[in-house]
Amino acid sequence: MKPNKGLVIDLETSGLDANKDKIIEVCCLAFEGDKVLEIFTTLVDPLIQLPKSIVQHTNINSSMLVGFPLFSDISNKLMELWSTYQPWFSYNAPFEQRFLSANIKDIKWDIVDVMKPASAFCNSSKWLKLKEAAYILKLRPPTHRAIDDCLTTYQLINKMADYHGR
Repeated sequence: MKPNKGLVIDLETSGLDANKDKIIEVCCLAFEGDKVLEIFTTLVDPLIQLPKSIVQHTNINSSMLVGFPLFSDISNKLMELWSTYQPWFSYNAPFEQRFLSANIKDIKWDIVDVMKPASAFCNSSKWLKLKEAAYILKLRPPTHRAIDDCLTTYQLINKMADYHGR
């Protein structure tokens, strides 16, 4: 994986089931080489109460989401980013693909999964969580907030690209 440009996306959600759970935070970080071109990040009001386990996992609570846009209000921005920046990357991309596909059906979301190459880069025989890969490579620790996880994934992509001669 030697990306020169693209977009990193991270979603936080109210659970793991893309057919019933909701997106509660989005971050997209567009880059070219080691230069960040654009960051789009927002909380998203899911119009539901968040489960306690999600509040503990993300430090996002239901009252924080009141007044933020609904996902339908930001879907055009995501489609604009999709048409502007390619390829898209994510750590554990199938997760983001499932939620995006459940919410925006007009696009076949083809997102490059960084987890497998990152795990191999860290000489791990198992797939590493983002937190584990960041620790091994001495990168900023992810926090299960979309902006932090995007930035950590972006650092990871750059570290691998630099190692392989971009």
